[in-house]
Amino acid sequence: MSRLARPLSTAACLLLLGAAASAQISIAGYVFDDAAGPDLAILQPGANPQFGGLATGCVTANTLPGLTVPQSISALFDGDSTEAWCFGKLMVRLDFVDNVVRNGPGPDLVVFEIGGAEAFTLSILVESLCTWTAPRNYVPVATGFTQDLCGTGSQPINAAAIDLSDFGVLPGATVRRVLLDNKGVYGGAVGADPAAVLALHSDPASAVPSPCLLQFQQGIDAGAGPYLGAADTCLASDLPTTAFGASALEYSDSSPEHQLLLRFDGIVGSGAGQIPTGAQVQRALLYLTSGPGAGASNGTHSVHRLLKPWNAATATWAGSFGGDGVDADGIEAEVAAVATIPVTSASKTVAVDITAAVQAWANGAPNHGLAILANTTDGLGLNLAEASLESWRPALVVQVEGGVSYANAVASFAPVVVGVEPNPCNLDSSRSLGAPDADPNASVACCLQVPTSVTLGSGGSITLDFTSVSISGDGSPEPDLWIFEVGPDVEDTFVELSADLVSWVSLGKVFGATSSLDLDGFGIGPFDLYRYVRLTDDPLEGDATGCSPGADIDAVGVLSPNPWINLGQSLAGTGGAPYLASSAPLVAGGQAVFQLSNALPGAPTILAIGANAVGLPLFGGTLVPNPQLLIGPQLVGATGSLLVTLPLPVTLPAGVPFWVQSWILDPGGPVGFAASNAIATVTK
Repeated sequence: MSRLARPLSTAACLLLLGAAASAQISIAGYVFDDAAGPDLAILQPGANPQFGGLATGCVTANTLPGLTVPQSISALFDGDSTEAWCFGKLMVRLDFVDNVVRNGPGPDLVVFEIGGAEAFTLSILVESLCTWTAPRNYVPVATGFTQDLCGTGSQPINAAAIDLSDFGVLPGATVRRVLLDNKGVYGGAVGADPAAVLALHSDPASAVPSPCLLQFQQGIDAGAGPYLGAADTCLASDLPTTAFGASALEYSDSSPEHQLLLRFDGIVGSGAGQIPTGAQVQRALLYLTSGPGAGASNGTHSVHRLLKPWNAATATWAGSFGGDGVDADGIEAEVAAVATIPVTSASKTVAVDITAAVQAWANGAPNHGLAILANTTDGLGLNLAEASLESWRPALVVQVEGGVSYANAVASFAPVVVGVEPNPCNLDSSRSLGAPDADPNASVACCLQVPTSVTLGSGGSITLDFTSVSISGDGSPEPDLWIFEVGPDVEDTFVELSADLVSWVSLGKVFGATSSLDLDGFGIGPFDLYRYVRLTDDPLEGDATGCSPGADIDAVGVLSPNPWINLGQSLAGTGGAPYLASSAPLVAGGQAVFQLSNALPGAPTILAIGANAVGLPLFGGTLVPNPQLLIGPQLVGATGSLLVTLPLPVTLPAGVPFWVQSWILDPGGPVGFAASNAIATVTK
């Protein structure tokens, strides 16, 4: 589809550069294909764009729901009748649907900005991880070109060239979604004035975009048509018979008691834009925007999953939930809150993590929505689904897990601390665990907000543990290991792998922000089982002093993790310790594949398999599985290797543990036997 044939559906104050009759576009010294622009723009929660460049008679586009005409238009640099740019608080997700952006030689994207050059940040979505990269900061530079926009006079055209390699994208790989934040403020001209995002390397899309990132916000089209399933109301004890289902803004308060009810209908199912039934929800954030003035609250408010149905059009304090409001009693709403809304200033967007509630709905629990219950007499005013500006309406953004595992334990932490640098608030090593959760819009001021990462200090290190999967190559040139480094400075980190915390394999250095590594390129294949990742800050690069010197680690993830874990307990023989590995999950009707290496050539071996561990001393070593099945004897090959393939029954249930170890007749062992390491997994 031609770039010009499909204007943005929302937030279209970003310029779409192009010419209807040309296959290529030349802008400020850059040349693009005419399909090089995004196909869909989605205002992110809390955005409040302002319009620039409007002249009388210049706007011809229709107004989109909740947006003014100037905020709705698309514009061109070719002097046609619609020209615009944006400032104010602009956060926008841009989706490339018909085409994708390819990581080619040099820069891959160009962000054009108008007027005085001002900084912005950019993130990309790693679809295989369903995770946004850490944002990188860019300051556009003057191109020497100007443009008369809609008769407002000549405006300088600035540009920032973006290299996808800086985000860990491998050469030739593609991306579909970028997130732009102009770092602006509500209602003002502060912040970059972005005018366009265009791809220098663009290929036709060959597949449907991943459904891993889903957004539900009244009136917003996030790729599956406008979402219209939001419902909300207020139950007010002082107005017990009044229904507030049509209100644009209401309060959560404890005196008089006001309770807010929110629900997003139709979010789970098999349709486009829905959370698949039974999906593993990686993260679900509820974005809420407070009202101006009295909308602020200096207290907290609890969010509870509702257990009873309600009707937004008719629900009242007296007529619903027993006539006395919602009780968090395990009957009307869950006793424990799924999240807490913190102290909130006026006209502020906050994100609260409601992953537990959304996971329950994905697992089949009835979706009756959420209740917001005040813990304070200082009420919180929140914009609801009827708010005039779309980006102020409650939004639910869901990331669905896609075969990635994150470090879940810290094996050791050795920060370099000099005085109070890093600040103690940045030294909680547990913040490096789990999925990335850095807020790209959080303040960089020292500890103004609770950090979501751990700071290593200049030259410090952390060793992260994957306790339930192994780190392996996947036999392809795609990335296997991702490191998420955040913070105000982009800092380099040395990376090492180990199976036992004794022997380490160096993977060299990654260069800050979000970085990826293809383990196969280091000779690490599908049958290599590593457990630990050690990250060490490069003390010769980045900040050495301040609140957070050294690398700031948010997460480490393994794409396509190996489901088998290495338990050790090998017994050395003639050639050293034999090594046993597997790479594929055990599924009903499939097959199990085991690879034995470094065993005595020609020696007979038996594979011991059990559903539990016994840890029995045997022949100077340890028999790890409780052997319920013995395979063999089979003879080790001339190279010291043996590949064993076993068919699995079609009735094999999921959730069954398997423990496997190989024992080899070997005169070099303590009493004539050698044993491999044990490995374990759980059937899928």
